[in-house]
Amino acid sequence: MTTSYVHNTPRLQLSDLQLKKLYSFFPQEMFSTNKYKGVVESVRIKKGKRITTRRPEKKQEENTTRRPENKQEEISPYPDSLGNIHSSFVTISRRWNKRALLCGVAYNTRKYRLKGTVNDVINMKELLINQFHYPPEFIKVMTEYEKGELIPTKHNIKNSLKWLVDGCKAGDSLVFYFSGHGLRQPDFKDDEGDGFDETICPVDFLQEGMILDSDINTDIVKPLKKGVTLHAIVDACQSGAILDLVHVYDHHKLALHVELN
Repeated sequence: MTTSYVHNTPRLQLSDLQLKKLYSFFPQEMFSTNKYKGVVESVRIKKGKRITTRRPEKKQEENTTRRPENKQEEISPYPDSLGNIHSSFVTISRRWNKRALLCGVAYNTRKYRLKGTVNDVINMKELLINQFHYPPEFIKVMTEYEKGELIPTKHNIKNSLKWLVDGCKAGDSLVFYFSGHGLRQPDFKDDEGDGFDETICPVDFLQEGMILDSDINTDIVKPLKKGVTLHAIVDACQSGAILDLVHVYDHHKLALHVELN
């Protein structure tokens, strides 16, 4: 004679003697559910006898209350750490001797889109705040994920360049950082020694045009007062002379020379 024993394991065929030995290793009462009959079996061992009792299984009450469906939030490719990147920037009248303009252009809707420019802006902002103690409220960040005047269009970038140097005084430390595409175009004004103007590309440069090196010079170099320091970091192609400065450093000769315009 064999007996079937079920307890959340595959069914085993055991003799009565084997069954008694098996029961000695388990608690005195064990339960198993018979899915087909909807009952719960209680197996007890008493004086060497196997006693089985059954009682109807309690059906779990179904919760008929429907929860409102959560609309799936739109996932942005923008890094999470950029969520509050502009929360500290406000327009205030109080001056500070440290000010920064950070532009990261990704060209998201174009085939030539860039993937690292937004991260560059995040890292630069953290560096300025944590290492060089720039006040967050005087760091202006421009990316395509912002709104209004903080979108890096040609118009907005040129206005922000003027903001950077507006009212500057001796002892001020200014930072202009740009991460994006850079190109060059023929020098139509005939004021470049190599015959080309270096440019940076705002997000709308196909419609509005590029920003020329001579424009950048006019906006943030010429207005500088004596004693003001401008740090310009441009991570773009063709950006070696993007400020259109008179003196250019020749790293081959380790010397400065005058740029012939």
